[in-house]
Parts: sequence; structure tokens; C-alpha cells
Amino acid sequence: MIEKSSTKSTKVRINPFQRILEYNRDSLVRQLMNLYETPSLFDVLDVSRRELSISAFLADLFREDGFHGMGSLPLMLLLEKVLERAKAQEQQDEELKKDFKIPNRYFFPALERSILARTLEPCNISADTEVAFSDSNGNSGRTDIEIQCDILPLLPDHRKTATINHLTIAVENKIYSGEQDKQTEKYFRHYDALLKNGKANHPRSQYNLYVYLAPLSDEEMLKIPMPNCACSHFIQINWNDILVGVIEPLLEQPGLSSRARFFLEEFRKSLGISFSDVITSDLGLKPGFQTTVLALNETQKEKLVSFWEKYRDLILWAVDEKNRNADKENMEESNKRLYYTKGDGQVYSMSRMVQAVISEWGSLHTYDEIVDTFSICQKANTNNIIKEVNRANSDYYFMDQIIETRDKKECVVYKLWSQSEFDMFVQKAEDVSIRIEQFKPVTLSKDESALLIEFYEKNEKLILTALETMRFSTPWNNGEDIDAPDADLRDQLEATLRRIRIRKNRKS
Repeated sequence: MIEKSSTKSTKVRINPFQRILEYNRDSLVRQLMNLYETPSLFDVLDVSRRELSISAFLADLFREDGFHGMGSLPLMLLLEKVLERAKAQEQQDEELKKDFKIPNRYFFPALERSILARTLEPCNISADTEVAFSDSNGNSGRTDIEIQCDILPLLPDHRKTATINHLTIAVENKIYSGEQDKQTEKYFRHYDALLKNGKANHPRSQYNLYVYLAPLSDEEMLKIPMPNCACSHFIQINWNDILVGVIEPLLEQPGLSSRARFFLEEFRKSLGISFSDVITSDLGLKPGFQTTVLALNETQKEKLVSFWEKYRDLILWAVDEKNRNADKENMEESNKRLYYTKGDGQVYSMSRMVQAVISEWGSLHTYDEIVDTFSICQKANTNNIIKEVNRANSDYYFMDQIIETRDKKECVVYKLWSQSEFDMFVQKAEDVSIRIEQFKPVTLSKDESALLIEFYEKNEKLILTALETMRFSTPWNNGEDIDAPDADLRDQLEATLRRIRIRKNRKS
């Protein structure tokens, strides 16, 4: 919403009938529709984004006697990917290391060398989920996945420094939520104690690894300080590491059974898109509709990027028409003028525009700062344009989207705006560099509008997957060149997905 470019968002008039005919006849579209409009086995079972179920699948994947029939290979592939990410974390600049207390080394040198040379033989591998623990030091919790194994060196020279008898890997698996209550610190303190003293169900480990599996794209992994959890001893990996580093190498194995291949291919498909009612996650991992795409391989990305480039105009028209139609259902007759911000380009009614501005601006400011900044917009029968939820959650005069401010207050904004009141709001927004202008859309006939809405609803999963893929595939703009083409595209994609999230997160 905050203006980042002086380029006005415009749309070229298209012929939706002709474009949809081209779309329906396109072999690329048919390929993608076959893939993304058909539920995977995990979707049919309604577990594609259920953390407990996905943890159970991963645990069996890394067991020596798991469904794959590939022995210790999946665990070796995981260790290679974790090592790769660990080296990246170790190489972060010195200031970042100091701020986040990143260890200089995550892997014991002999283990690191043996993994890279593939001179290890993991054996006696066990993997369990929801492993409860409680110790005398006050640490308690449930480890999502706990992997235990013996590792035998295959080096000709069996030196003592190269011998690792037992390894424990603690994996924290995240799909929707971020970390709660600094749980990774508790896990580290608990497992670190086991390095010295084993327990009945936990043999004494010679070495521990701590893995944080985050729902972040490769681009986000580069931007967010690693690891994105409380304990710096954890090595952060993402779902693309699981897909590209473990799943796909297993699918290339000639001895893989047809049963194992089916399970792995269905899991790969579920990582690419979920048929749960979810859309893209944001960096804050806020509650609500999030996380359509967890991981995509390069072939899938290339097809989706081509799809976006061919049908970008049609996709954006359909998304806008679906959103506008949803807005109109609850608009007051006097509140049907449409507005947009230059940096955003998304179109809103007056009240939805206020909600969108406060939603984004408020995430960077405190509740009191919002009140002070927009104080000119006092309402006659209410305290302000914004109220905390616990004082307004059932108030007819406030809107349906819950907004979280920088000081963690959950709020809602006023929804009944006259033109003069809205003009005052526009002026206050201008004072903090947010440009709001009236939008005059290209006129669509009633039939064209209905066609675009039906097209969106039929192709929603594929459209959302393409939008999120483009968002993930567009380089991050760190403020160095705000007029760069990639920055404009990313702003447009973020705005479009945010607009969809607002619509989906409204109260029914």
C-alpha cells in the first residue's frame, strides 16, 4: 500500500471470451490443470497441510525399514542437505553471527567429511513423532520428529576421531505457524544434556543435530536471518530442500518399487499445491489462509512462469473481478466509488481502502501511532476509526478483518464512510506518503464480469499457485533500487495475494 513507484497501475482492455478460448485450447494449460486441479492422495485424506500427518510421513521416510525400501539412503540425502544449509549459516557475516549467536560450526569435522565423501553407513535407524520429554532442568515439550541411528565409518583408517557411534537428530516441522514459546531452546537444552547422560529410551549420543524445517521459499531463506527460531543451534532447511534433496533423488532410483513411487509422487504433488482452503503465507506467518505452495522443482516452476507470462492479463482481470464482486456484496450504496494506491494498484471501495491502508501501515506502527496519525477522522458515535477487538468484535459499525499492529494489538476499523470523511482520510494518508486516487475501471458487460468470476472460481488453485510461484521466483528488492522492474512485479504480486487474503479472511 505504501507508494514505492510513481508508475500508475493501468490495465489494457481485453476480450475475455477470446482469451478464455485461447486458454482452454492451450496444451500447457491442460498439463497444469491435470496436475493442479486433481487432488493428491494427501488432499483426499485431508492431511496435506496437517503437521502431525506430514511428520509421520517424514518419519517413515527416514526409517531404515520405511515404505521406500531404500534403506539408509533417505537419511543420507537429508544429512547432505542439512550440511549444505549449515555451511551457509556458518558463512553469514560476522555482525549477523554476533547478533544471533550463530555457532562457528554445526557439524563435527569427521562427520562432515564422511557425509560429503559418503563414507558413512547409517544403521539401526529409528524415527518417531511427537516424542514427549520432561527433565529435571524444567525443559519439557514434544519433538515433532526424533531420528536416532548408529553411524559406522567406512574409512580404511578407523581412527578414533572419525568414529561416531550414535547420532540424534531433532526436527521441528513447521507448515503454518511460527515458533511458540521459544520451544527450540527447550529442545536444545534437553538433547544437549543427553550427550552426557543417556536415558532408557534415549541412548547416550555422541553427536546431536537440530533441524528447523520452515515453510519458506529459497528467496525467503536468503532474506530472513537463519535460523528463524529462538535457538541458534538449529540448522534451518525448507520444504524445497526435502523435495529437491530427498524426494526427487529417490524417484530417480531404478530399484524403487511402484508402491513407493506412488507415495513419493503424491507427496511431491501435495507440496506443490494444497486443496485445503489456503493461500500464500507471509513472512510473519500470521493466522488465517496461508501456505498454498510449500515446494516446487525447477520443471514445475518453469511451466508456471510460462503460464503466468502467457495469461497474466487474464489472471489479473479475473482476480480483480472476483474481488470487486465480493466487495460489492456488502457495500452501502453511497460507498461504491473505487480507489487505488499508485504503489499497490489493487482496487477497493472506500471502506475497504481504509482497511487495506491501516492493515499495512498498522503492521509497522503501534496502535497509538495509528490513532495519532489519523486522528482527524474521528467518528461522531465512536471513539476512532480503529478499535481493539476486545472492545469491538461484535460491533456492527466495524469491519470484519482483524488487523494486528506493531505492538501486537488486534484491531478492526470503521466501515461506514461518507465522501467528506473519506477525503479527510485521503489527506492524512498523503501526509505519510500514501497516495490514494479514484479508480475508473474499464467497463465490463454483465456477461463479461460473470464469465471472469466463473473462470476464476474454476481455476482458483492453478491461479493461486502461479501467483505464488511468481512471487517466489521474483528477486527480493532490498530498497537499493525501488524502480527496478522486478520490484514493481513483486509489489503487484504481493498486493494481489494480500487482496485475496483479505477477501478470504473475512467473517462469513
